Amino acid sequence: AVDVGAKKGKELGDPVAICMTETEGSIRFASLDGEKYGKNSSLNSMDTDYYSQGVVIDSSEISDFTAKSESISECNKLSKLLNGGLLVTLAIDKEAKPEEIKKSIEKASELTSSFKPMKKISICGECGFKEELFEDKCPKCKSPYIV
Repeated sequence: AVDVGAKKGKELGDPVAICMTETEGSIRFASLDGEKYGKNSSLNSMDTDYYSQGVVIDSSEISDFTAKSESISECNKLSKLLNGGLLVTLAIDKEAKPEEIKKSIEKASELTSSFKPMKKISICGECGFKEELFEDKCPKCKSPYIV
């Protein structure tokens, strides 16, 4: 893809970069691709109904990783192949303590050239409370509207 993009870019006179980044449109793009190409779509060989948006590394597993671990070597290979960049997401557990988060971020920075830490948090849709873990209802206003 990088070679084809570079060739087309030269023909058009514009630089072309291929990257794997996060986008809300990948599910829609994959569904259109499936409609157009049917059984020839590359989605048929994948376990998901959307295209890859980079690599996700779980923060609870990263402490055991080295530069030669499969996930890390895959990230580094893809990063070198893609001339537009690779999104590496460090998925942080909901229950992770600040010290664990810090260690995960430090380890990820040792192993990858760039990454995006991501932690899902609960926010009350009524009062905006987000200080602690909650799932069913807000501990402050008792609202069931959790975002």
